[in-house]
Amino acid sequence: MLTEKSFDTGTLTINYAEGSTNGPPIVLLHGATAHWQELIPLISNLENNWHVYACDQRGHGNSGRAASYRSIDFFPDMTAFIKYRICSPTVLIGHSGGAIVALGTAAEIPTLIRALILLDPPLFLREKSIRSNNTYNYFLGVYNILTHQRTAYEVFSEVFPGMDAAGRQQLEEMISQVDPKFVKVLLEDRYFEELDTQNILAKVTCPTLFLYGEIEKGSVVRDEDVEFFYTNIQNGTAIQIKDAGHILHVDQPERVLELIKQFTQNQSPQFSSAKLL
Repeated sequence: MLTEKSFDTGTLTINYAEGSTNGPPIVLLHGATAHWQELIPLISNLENNWHVYACDQRGHGNSGRAASYRSIDFFPDMTAFIKYRICSPTVLIGHSGGAIVALGTAAEIPTLIRALILLDPPLFLREKSIRSNNTYNYFLGVYNILTHQRTAYEVFSEVFPGMDAAGRQQLEEMISQVDPKFVKVLLEDRYFEELDTQNILAKVTCPTLFLYGEIEKGSVVRDEDVEFFYTNIQNGTAIQIKDAGHILHVDQPERVLELIKQFTQNQSPQFSSAKLL
């Protein structure tokens, strides 16, 4: 069972959910405009054999609001959390924007990140505007909802025409916990501002697993992004998950868990007891 707690980084408060001490520590980071509950499809299995920590990132969920929301501003939050709350080498999983934060964190504290797992990271933003991707319409809609320019029903009916009333209500509840200033940073192409993605990848020393879906089904990872990853990472493996889009852990949770299991057990005998499935 998970219990929500808070951690003061010295600059803001991080809300997080913590599981029982059932194994090695593992930290999960959600994507943009989500909260830690987004990762429940993974957490519900992982918590049986890992010590799970699932964090709300700054400006999301019940974590503190901040003055700046560039990706580099998120790195010190997770660095402090792992250094001073967990205090031991950790496996770090990040989805979408959370994967970028995971990369930055691993680059800053390499001795404390035992393994890194990236779920469909938006590496295209290193060279492309968010306007080049279909996700722009979603984020624009979210911003309009949060600033009371449009209703959630209007936006979600356009962006997700097949979504039922329950789905719209759940999504509206989730985004209501997001600071609109964060979404504005995305829309203005400032999320990757001052981020040297190539240098960040080069500084990551731990084994890194890069899982991504199919562009045709909503993934944001292009072939050139996978090539960029392989060119710059020291110890990386990229695997495409078929029949999955951007939210891999919802589309294909069993396959994602299987690959996490294989990857972590191959890295260290310490993980041999973490039987995920």
